[in-house]
Amino acid sequence: MSQDTGGVPDFLLSYKESDRAWAELIHRMLDEAGYSVALYSWTYKASRDKLAEVEALGKCGAVFVPILTPAYMTTINSEHYWFEAFR
Repeated sequence: MSQDTGGVPDFLLSYKESDRAWAELIHRMLDEAGYSVALYSWTYKASRDKLAEVEALGKCGAVFVPILTPAYMTTINSEHYWFEAFR
């Protein structure tokens, strides 16, 4: 069971839709360990709204975890989002 973090997840798993099975496996493992987890799919072109959401969650304490696969690496602007998430 996940712990209550006041609406902010402990982890934000960022993945490409084709890698959803990996993201769900990691989500399940973290959840079973007692962490709250949000899944964030980069199915569509990255937008400023997504960037703002990732940045806000990072500032609130969520740990950004990209599921780095070849499909994810081809996501438009993925490097820009990593920079913002780790800034």
